[in-house]
This record gives sequence, C-alpha cells and structure tokens, in this order.
Amino acid sequence: MFASLGPNPDRRRWTGRFSSALILIPLLAAAVGCSVAPANPTPSASPVTASPASIVPGGSAPDRTESAVDPTAVPLPTTSTGWSRVPAQASVAGVQLQRIIWTGARFVGIGVARDADGTAILDSPDGVTWSRQAAFGANQLPAALAAGPHGVLAVLAGDDHVAAWSSPDGLTWTVREDAFPGPTADGASGGPIRFIVRDIVATETGWLAVGRVDPVCQLDCGTDPVRPLVWTSRDGSTWTAQDEVGEPRGGMNAVARTGDGFVAVGLGRSRAAVWMSGDGSTWSPVADAPLLHALPGADPSSWVEMIGVAAADGVIVAVGMDGPQGGGDNSIRAWWSRDGRLWSDAPGESFAGGQAFAVTATPAGFLLAGPPVTTRCLGGMWESADGRSWTCVASDAAFAGFGPYAVASSPALVVAVGLDSSGPDSDDGVPGTVWIKRIG
Repeated sequence: MFASLGPNPDRRRWTGRFSSALILIPLLAAAVGCSVAPANPTPSASPVTASPASIVPGGSAPDRTESAVDPTAVPLPTTSTGWSRVPAQASVAGVQLQRIIWTGARFVGIGVARDADGTAILDSPDGVTWSRQAAFGANQLPAALAAGPHGVLAVLAGDDHVAAWSSPDGLTWTVREDAFPGPTADGASGGPIRFIVRDIVATETGWLAVGRVDPVCQLDCGTDPVRPLVWTSRDGSTWTAQDEVGEPRGGMNAVARTGDGFVAVGLGRSRAAVWMSGDGSTWSPVADAPLLHALPGADPSSWVEMIGVAAADGVIVAVGMDGPQGGGDNSIRAWWSRDGRLWSDAPGESFAGGQAFAVTATPAGFLLAGPPVTTRCLGGMWESADGRSWTCVASDAAFAGFGPYAVASSPALVVAVGLDSSGPDSDDGVPGTVWIKRIG
C-alpha cells in the first residue's frame, strides 16, 4: 500500500494506492553552502510576530476556521479494538498532519496543507472536532513539535533555514527564522553540509532539540550520518548548539525525558544507536551490542535505525526499522530498557513489511504507528502494555487506506493522524484523516 522507506528518513516517500496521490515527505533540513549560521553565531534579531500570511498578529486568531461538525450528532463507527475515525470535516481532510501533541488543554497538530505551500496548524479540544488556524508557514515544512511547562514549540524547516514557532497555548504563535545554528562545513571534506532538526522535548528550564548532519547528496546517500547534533534553549527562540555530542559518526532522530535525564536514539554506522545524558549538555553513546544490528540471517547490507523513543513508568521504549541497502521491504524493530543502557528486543506481530514512524506513551502503555507497506497490519498501529511485546490493533477492514504519521495521548484519549488513500485519485493530493481511541 505505502512506499517502502530507505535508510535516509528525510528522503522517504509516503503514498497511497494511486501514483498521482504521491506526497513527498518534508525535507527536515537546511542543505547549505553559505546560508546556514555558523556554529557560534552572533545573536539573531528579536523574535517577531509575522504578517497574517504566516501568523496572526497581535496574539489573537480571529481568522481561525472552526469546524462545522457537531460530534454529538455524528456517530463514530468503532472497530473491534476500540478505534474510531473522526467525522468528515474540511479542516482534517485539507491537511496531512505529521506531528501531534497534547498540551494539557487541547491537541495541536502540524502538517502539510493540501491547498498551500507550507505547514498548517490544527487544534482540537476533544480529538473529534478540529479547527484550522489561519497561520501557516509559507515554504516551511514540519520538522518537530512538543509541549511542556513553557508552552508549545514547533520547528519548521525551509530550504535554507530552520524556524522556531513558540506559543503559550498552541493557538497564538511567535516565529523566529534561522533559529537553529548549524556547522558551516563538513569537517572531513570541508564541503557544504546538511543539518536536520529531528525532535524536541521540554526541560525544566526550557527546551532541548536533537538532530544530525547528513551527507549532501541526492540518491544512495548510504546509512552513515556525519554526526549527531544537540541544541538547548530557554525560550524556544534563541538556540545554542552543543559543541560535541558523543562519537562523531551518528545521527539523532528522537529524544525523550526519563527519570534520570534524557535518552536520544537514531542511527550509527548502519546500526541503531543510543545516547544518554543526565543534564542535556553532556552526552555519552551507549555501547554497541548485537541487538542494535540486523537480525541473524539478514542481508549483509542491511541497516537498522531507531526512529522514535518514549518513556513511562520506568520503562524506555525505542522503535525503528531495518531493511536491505538499495531497497526491499522494511521490517519494524522495537526495543525496551529500564535504564537506557541495557536493551532487549521487543517482538511484535505483523512487524514484517511494516514501518515505524512514531511511538508515544499512553495511560494504557505504549502506541506505535507507521504507514503499512503490506496488509499484515492494515492500519499500521500496534499497542503494548509494557513495551516488551506488541500487538497489531489496526487489522479491521475499516482501516484500509489509513497511513498514520504520528500519535499522541491525553489522559482520556489516544489520537493517530495521517492520510487516507482509500478514496479516488485527486489532483490536490491524498486527504488527511484522524483516528481516536477513548481510554477507560
């Protein structure tokens, strides 16, 4: 159903049944020559509130498009595992949401707008009725999204810069362009570099972001990133890059806060990689181990990569994929750990032919999601009570065409967002869709 992913996650393509429904994954990077800020830049200009073309001025959102759906009047069909698709509404269909978070008061999602060149923002107090905000980033695509004690932070990537959008509530936004400093050259070759912000997490004093430097290339980029990157910020607008982050060859894809600090996961030299930090400033790589490599009997060229990480109740869960170099079916991989240093494999039914894009902690355990390549787990969602084993919860026929990108949870509701390729072909791309599951 969906295109298989290669080892470079920023050139993956997500598609439905029809060729013209193809949607390119956002390029979450700044591919640069002279346009990227130096590693120790002078402070940038103060953050500004942009014009109505990108963000509503004055801290209000009068042009916010409210949904016309009355959720009490529209029954939600429920699958055998308790999942329901939200009622049809223009705000949802018009945006392929690719990041989703719970702020404590509402769900906020960012994604690619089907009717505009940039990122759109949706919000919902209940996961059922969604409103589209007037603000969207022209020529900027979603990279990361997080919520915490300091509000909501969205990272958007343009052709030659990475912007930070900060908000106290997920409804009004302040934007700083060129928020993230990056290295100016590849230390090995002296040539241009390409850096990526992949994930952010709230800290006690502000925010922490992780990413990577990747080779500058168009095809067959290989599976060896140049080095991991970490940034910190107190206000979400002004960011400082950490000088050194563990071993030089590796790239961070996701980060989570644990009881003892932070854990980041990603890619090493064709293998999964993990980094630990007590304070977010000093990082150390976790020792290599056989379970971070391809499974016994796999193609010798196979790569393994951790894509997402979540922590809850003293358990750390990481999810990712493996696959052969040069193409072929991927398989989902999952791991669990108590301390982030000693890891165990976590098997799952129908992992073969699946893709892992996201994982989140829920009141019932953990939820893993990703667009399916095959029909073994039709809707691409798996649940686990403890992170040690996974069960497909999206095998009902109602899930046909659903490709989940991201998941989030409130105390009462789990939300999965993505695309719906079950309908007819369309010139403006595949519509977005939202599924929910009530807890308790």
